[in-house]
Amino acid sequence: MATDWAKKREQIISKLPTLLDIMDRYAIGEEWWALEKGTLAEFMMPHHDQDGLFDAIMMPSGYVKLFPVGLCWNCYYRGQSSYYPNSKPSLWRKGTRKKNGMMPEDQFVERLKLCELKMMIEDYPLTQIFRNGIYYKSRSGQMVQLPLDVDAEALAQHYGIKTELSDLTVNLWVAAFFAATEYHWGTDTYTAITDTKKHEYGVFYHYYDPSVPLPGDNREPALRAVGMQPFGRPGNQAGYVLKMKPHQNMNRMAGFEKIKFRHVAEINKLIFNYSNCSRNFLPEELFQKKLLALRNEEHSFSRMALEMAKEQYFKDYTDTQIEEMIAFKGIAFVDRPLYLFSEREKKQALKYWKEHEREHLDKIMIREVYSGPIEIKGE
Repeated sequence: MATDWAKKREQIISKLPTLLDIMDRYAIGEEWWALEKGTLAEFMMPHHDQDGLFDAIMMPSGYVKLFPVGLCWNCYYRGQSSYYPNSKPSLWRKGTRKKNGMMPEDQFVERLKLCELKMMIEDYPLTQIFRNGIYYKSRSGQMVQLPLDVDAEALAQHYGIKTELSDLTVNLWVAAFFAATEYHWGTDTYTAITDTKKHEYGVFYHYYDPSVPLPGDNREPALRAVGMQPFGRPGNQAGYVLKMKPHQNMNRMAGFEKIKFRHVAEINKLIFNYSNCSRNFLPEELFQKKLLALRNEEHSFSRMALEMAKEQYFKDYTDTQIEEMIAFKGIAFVDRPLYLFSEREKKQALKYWKEHEREHLDKIMIREVYSGPIEIKGE
């Protein structure tokens, strides 16, 4: 019986599409959108010549978020090299002692990491450059300042800290890259999957947001753009994130279409090489070692991170419960943040921005809208 099922399983997998088959299907959809001449297409205006750019949109917070421009409106992708029946964000995945998710003690550690990252981001010189805003010259000749949004939780997700966010992208090739590669935690690197016996099939998700907010709706949407940030990965990956609840499963959520695919070594190598061996989507960061050290930390954090975590994520926990989690994980606290930047590192960051500022700002699209009076003349 086991031999019969193994043969049947092999036959089923052999009939699955390849990654290139799936990409071809969605690329055709993007081409159809490019040919669409309707009102919506004219209003949204995602065209091939805007691929890789960022749409500057003012948010209710008063900050400008840089939305990665896709080739099709309300169209997002996610690639996974393996299929999981219960697909959910890392913070809600199976823990070591509880079947339905991570233990509270493990989540507590991840929140401490996130709070350390928030302080690290605040200390990063490019964060203030983003928040203070870029300037652009309007058609009227006026210089307008645009303060840019900085999304600490999404940055945490992109650099391996466990969150309630799932990564999505508007770029087919980015999703295909993550579907075609294997991640190596210790070195924070990816390689193309070539052992198709060990990795037989994966899954490719297409998502449309069924709850696109209407004008005037200021509720926090589950799906949000990450876009260009002070650190490079989210922008290079045309990143969006979807905030999910513990009980939600991507395989059963409204808006998701999933297609399983069979791994083909030659196709995976082609996609990996197209990404410039991952460099296009995973740029080398100035302070990557510092980010990885924070991601891998388990036992040493600052008291400021503790107080921030208690205030933002554990308000319903008593002091006794917090102390029990600290003791269980063997955490020790120090009096200052552990991942701040030295003056030398700050100068290094500012030098980088000076050398690459134009390269980044040229990717931002500013769409001006007339908001003055409208005069309607009679016949």
